[in-house]
Amino acid sequence: MKIFEFLHQQAIEKAKAYEPKDFEILGLWQSEYLLHPNRRERRFHLYYVLVQTKEQGCCYYQPVMSPIELPNALIGRYALELQDAPLPLKIAALDSAYGVFKDAPDESFTIRGRVAEKASKRANIVYHETLKLMERRSPKSKHWKIVNVGVVTNIVKYLCDHEFFEVKATDFDESLIGKILFDKAPVESGEKTLELVAQSDIAIITGMTLATESLDTIVETAKANNTSIIMFAETGANFCQRVL
Repeated sequence: MKIFEFLHQQAIEKAKAYEPKDFEILGLWQSEYLLHPNRRERRFHLYYVLVQTKEQGCCYYQPVMSPIELPNALIGRYALELQDAPLPLKIAALDSAYGVFKDAPDESFTIRGRVAEKASKRANIVYHETLKLMERRSPKSKHWKIVNVGVVTNIVKYLCDHEFFEVKATDFDESLIGKILFDKAPVESGEKTLELVAQSDIAIITGMTLATESLDTIVETAKANNTSIIMFAETGANFCQRVL
């Protein structure tokens, strides 16, 4: 069973303990997203869709896909019964459902400031998760291979500053492929993602791998090669802890 299908089935079972109105779609939003958060970071060009039930769910997706339609008929629908909807909309709806379940996080952070400051602070959280994972796996190791799937340049910068990290990245953005970030981290085509995941000790991925339908093969490859995964999720932020 694929990861999305598994999460969806889990949500259907968990939802039985709640009122159906908690999962009724009250609103839908979609935006085209252009952002250059700071000088260090790449320029992002994406779409995202939001689904509002009792809580809110989100899915980012790439502009190579046409903007999805938001039919008026979806208002009032049960968020876990959207079999006929485009995948990004189903992901956002599922995310809103897991927002209702409200799993308690192990840690929480409050980030304030301008966009540039927040982008760097978020990246620093991911970097420190990498350090904690390194300590759990093999604290005495002096060489770690790390791949960032879907370049987040602020994260790559923190990784490149660590003397024990050999950093690579993959992306489908042609403006990034072939670059060496911070004179240390080469960016390969997204076609090489599974190869580099298999070769790495840690893979840092984003929630958008669910929208690109690449998450299942990444997780399978990681398990087969003892590669640990850190997932940085705006897409699926409410359910990502259940993925790994």
